[in-house]
Amino acid sequence: MELSHHGRAAAKAIRSRERMQREGVTPGGHKLWTPAEDQIVRSLFPNYGALLKALPHRTYAGIRYRTMRLKLVKLRPGFTGKELSIIRRRFLQAGKDEIIALLPGHSWAAIIQFAARHGLRRPPKPLKLTGIKVIDQIKQRCRELNYSMSDLDKMARVRTH
Repeated sequence: MELSHHGRAAAKAIRSRERMQREGVTPGGHKLWTPAEDQIVRSLFPNYGALLKALPHRTYAGIRYRTMRLKLVKLRPGFTGKELSIIRRRFLQAGKDEIIALLPGHSWAAIIQFAARHGLRRPPKPLKLTGIKVIDQIKQRCRELNYSMSDLDKMARVRTH
């Protein structure tokens, strides 16, 4: 791509921003945020119910995004390469508390989601025996075959086990 194309695109972007400021709406027809609306968001944050009532033409998602743009919401940090290597090494063996201690600033839910995105799964919890021999045998056999109780229900064509 030639340099002149980038120059034309930059000029068009400037013209588009000027037109949006002049008309007060985006090319998609959405109203631009005004300084008065920003002040309402700052004064009523974090009460989203009150914000929705005070700004009836704005959606919940729009208000949430605006709070992020105004830096009212603390953005959570992403994971670094070093943290990924910690998760890869310790996720399967270490306990929940130990992993959280190794990764300060991240919630357990965020760690679980991040690990899942990278193909890591914790081993299944130990099987709880019921004390009824037949049911315990069925559960143990399902565990050996990597079947869940839902899978067993589908095979047996029943709705619940």
